[in-house]
Amino acid sequence: MTEIDGIYELREPIKGWPVEGADSLGEASEMIFGSPYWEIPEDRYIVIDKNDTYGLVAVFNEGRASHKKRYLVVNMEFLENTIRIAQMTET
Repeated sequence: MTEIDGIYELREPIKGWPVEGADSLGEASEMIFGSPYWEIPEDRYIVIDKNDTYGLVAVFNEGRASHKKRYLVVNMEFLENTIRIAQMTET
């Protein structure tokens, strides 16, 4: 199961919705109405918010989550195609 603040490496591209600047699943869900799936590239991502079905993830680079490169993904597909590499901790 994916965890909030978990950092994951995507091993294969998956489909999801771009949601620039979304900070929660609620904000992200409002942005995707009628939007097509996009291919989310292989990269490292941090989970910002999640429920049993969806996760809000952001590209994780140089110790922080990208504000612009955020995606709403289906949790099961994300989990099946990633490996967990770390947990974000407060500094």
